Amino acid sequence: MELRRNSRGHRIVTMSERQQILDEIGTGISLAEAARKYELAIWTIRRWQRMESGELPKPVTSTQGSSQEATVPLSEYKKLEDELKTTRKSLAKMTVDRDILKDAVEITRKKKWM
Repeated sequence: MELRRNSRGHRIVTMSERQQILDEIGTGISLAEAARKYELAIWTIRRWQRMESGELPKPVTSTQGSSQEATVPLSEYKKLEDELKTTRKSLAKMTVDRDILKDAVEITRKKKWM
């Protein structure tokens, strides 16, 4: 396998190379040996194993192994965008409530009710 790196110096591994590494581990090579051999972090290989077993979701990308950014389906993007709007509204409401309570505590302290 050819060692390729992106602009940040991170090792680029294509899906076929990833599968080849996982197959090699399946034949008996240890994670540490594979990590040294392919210049990868052990946790990276463990994450790949967990994704293969279904324990972790696989990333949704159209450009695996390239330097381009990952893409997300439009439906999921819109759902997350709506969730973000709702969260921001909720945060704004809680901030107003907090400010009102802060003022109320200040007033009660001034009047020595507390």
